[in-house]
Amino acid sequence: MRKVDVASAAALPRGRPIRVLALLSGICIVAVSQAMADPEAAGATATGDPSQTSLPEVTVRARRDALAPQVRAFVSESLYLENDEGPARWNSPVCPAVVGLAHDQGEFVVARLSQIARAAGVPLAGERCALPNLVVFVTSEPQSFLTKWSKRHRQRVFGGDVRPKDIQAFIDTPMAVRVWYNSSLAAATGARQSDEHALPGLFGGGTAASGKGGDFGARAPYFVGPDLDSRITRSAVWSLTSAFVVVDASRLQGVKIGQLADYLGMYTFARLKTGAHHGNAPTILGLFQGAPAQSPPGLTPWDDAFLEALYHTDPRLVQQRGMMVSRMVSHIVPGTPR
Repeated sequence: MRKVDVASAAALPRGRPIRVLALLSGICIVAVSQAMADPEAAGATATGDPSQTSLPEVTVRARRDALAPQVRAFVSESLYLENDEGPARWNSPVCPAVVGLAHDQGEFVVARLSQIARAAGVPLAGERCALPNLVVFVTSEPQSFLTKWSKRHRQRVFGGDVRPKDIQAFIDTPMAVRVWYNSSLAAATGARQSDEHALPGLFGGGTAASGKGGDFGARAPYFVGPDLDSRITRSAVWSLTSAFVVVDASRLQGVKIGQLADYLGMYTFARLKTGAHHGNAPTILGLFQGAPAQSPPGLTPWDDAFLEALYHTDPRLVQQRGMMVSRMVSHIVPGTPR
């Protein structure tokens, strides 16, 4: 096992290491908390638990019918479709880790991400997993940091045949949080496919190629199998194999560590579109679109419902997104059996 080499990242914040990881990519997770408040408020919802009061069925149906268009728009605007097909999700265990925070804060972020994963049904690796595939950097100079790391670890982080202009766009886009996704296409039976030109992505998991449409991430070679897609089902599904996150520490003024952890949970357990607008949806995803104090303190029932729906609908079904909408509405407005 070799230690992570961070000598080239002068802007990387220093802190007491929470875990030192042996990565094929030489990447560690770093977080900075000086600009963030105490994590005690983390995990709270914006509106509290959904009401358990029994409502007349006609009232429940009316509320759900009124809510459905807003939920449908949220899913459509937020969820990225791989090759304009289906959404990607984690189908292999996720291994998050943190380095650089004070011990209690670092352990809190790891614990909170794990808690979100368990609640949503995201497969989670063991507590002492050694090969993380969910990576977060927090640095006050993200562009300089990414430029150095892309030169030294381009293939390991971004994939072997990614277009340079996609990497440069990832580096140059001034966002509070950048997320690069690596994904792969697999047979609906679970057998992953690749081609002879495919190279390992981050941590050697899956294959990586260039992102498209201004969204940061990788797409794998198209699956070619014995079964053809039908109007009801797909012969192959997309899986996230790794996620590489860079947080701009200079944008964290007023952001509580719990808010950041929950925001990262949404962006790393689902592949979301870059710069999506969420309208009036009550979601933590608007954290950096206004004053942090005006944002929810953590995941809302809306966010919980979104992640739960993504991981409890069949990705083989062409109508998966429609099923997600129905499931979300039922969770947000409980009352009668789905």
